[in-house]
Amino acid sequence: MRTPAYFAAAKRLGLRTVQWSVAGFDWKKITAAEIAERVLRDVESGSVILLHDGDSAGKRDRGATVAALPMIIEGLRVRGLNVVPLSQLLEPEGPRHFSKRSARRKSRPEKKPIVFLDFDGTITKRDVVDVILERFADPRWLTIEEDWKSGRIGSRECLSKQMQLVRATKDQIDDLLDSIEVDEAFVRLLDTCSAHGVEVHILSDGFDYCINRILGRPSLNLQERLGSARILSSHIEVDKNQWKVDFPSFHQSCAHGCATCKPAMMSLLNPNRGPAIFIGDGLSDKYAAASADLIFAKDRLADFCRAEEIKYRPYKNLGEVADQLDQLLSANVALAQNLVERARAGA
Repeated sequence: MRTPAYFAAAKRLGLRTVQWSVAGFDWKKITAAEIAERVLRDVESGSVILLHDGDSAGKRDRGATVAALPMIIEGLRVRGLNVVPLSQLLEPEGPRHFSKRSARRKSRPEKKPIVFLDFDGTITKRDVVDVILERFADPRWLTIEEDWKSGRIGSRECLSKQMQLVRATKDQIDDLLDSIEVDEAFVRLLDTCSAHGVEVHILSDGFDYCINRILGRPSLNLQERLGSARILSSHIEVDKNQWKVDFPSFHQSCAHGCATCKPAMMSLLNPNRGPAIFIGDGLSDKYAAASADLIFAKDRLADFCRAEEIKYRPYKNLGEVADQLDQLLSANVALAQNLVERARAGA
């Protein structure tokens, strides 16, 4: 379908069309992340984004465009926007449930803070992946761990190699996961953020199956509280006694080889560029911490922040974080600006 066809349809519906500039791009080096960033940069609540099959893009950037689509669609969803298939746009009446009035309506997004949490060792009291490896993996996992700690390999390669050494049935893993304790104050932290209208998202190098099983315990009563939260992590599934991993939240341009590129995911989930609050505990959180406006750190993340002279707030449990956030978020009507100023001042 040629570009003029949907430009004409957009004009018929009274939509303003915008093409992002490709001037100065080196098409041999363009990344999916750059395309997604360009598309999503100026998206507002009244925007309509049209995704097509890439014919008009030409061969130069088609691969990167296709790779960018999952990032773009995820970015639209976290902004509360719908993806409109081109076939619907070209219908005589336009897309279903669409009106010109709603398309033209614009609102200035409020830059509220957003809370991002690590999972292993932050929400849980122990690192779940470490517990699995200690219990079910060949001891060679420790050598791989040292390669990661030293920076010789990234966490994506590290986890891939380590999980190849695990021999355990699904029932064995489930029994172990059911024994993992969760910070008792996690519920209070979620309630505090909800009371102030602050979004909470979980970013983890760990595995979706483990996270969902632990947070899905009926005794924790977390399902409703986590209703709007995004959980971005690595993926795992069992094939007999072998566990296969995948990394849907990695970033093509990540220079560190991370299993989950936390800075990229933070940017994706924070379209209005509100102050980013990060809560973590380990070395896998160091790049996220460097991208945050306010950091709560303990254990190895706190050690890293001290070594790099990055300002942070120490904590022992999530109850302390909930108390500090409640004070910060209640301190000033200009919530976002107040938080940024305090974070930069290291208050």
